[in-house]
Amino acid sequence: MRTSIMAACLALSFLLSCTASSPTGTSGVPGGAADRGDELEPQAHVSHAASLPMRLQVVGKRTGDVVELSAVLTVSGRLASPVVMSIELPAGAVVEKGSVREDLGTVPPGSEVRRDFVVRSAEGSVRVVARSVGRSSGATARVEWPLAEEPPAVRPVLEPISPVKVFGATVNKAVVESNEEREP
Repeated sequence: MRTSIMAACLALSFLLSCTASSPTGTSGVPGGAADRGDELEPQAHVSHAASLPMRLQVVGKRTGDVVELSAVLTVSGRLASPVVMSIELPAGAVVEKGSVREDLGTVPPGSEVRRDFVVRSAEGSVRVVARSVGRSSGATARVEWPLAEEPPAVRPVLEPISPVKVFGATVNKAVVESNEEREP
């Protein structure tokens, strides 16, 4: 009986989580993982957040072991502190053009700041970060390039169980706990 109740609770939890929508959705960015070859098409990513005072967009292209990035910071709200833009590199990568860390000073609302970077030997993700942090408030926008590949979708395996009522709903299937393959 205890196993049936646990299975019913797991099934209900699964059903509730399946009906929740993702806050960011899917990227659908051209040049993503499905389109990759030796040379990547330009790939853009925008930090998504509602009502934030700044947004960072990074567009990049890889040619051999050289990555060209263009970062655009758009400030839409008042920032209490100066903005610092930096680039974080994977081990062994070197910035050939652009500053690893730059103090942009006070950036007024409605402004856009663009910085271009050339990175050599980037065997991994390059992260561009813009920060405006003061004593009592702050904002950070960060974008990783290239976009991380989305993990493959995993469908849960449901097993029939003895019917159980949970909060008035009858549950007759439960999610299998292991990731092992099962025969139908």
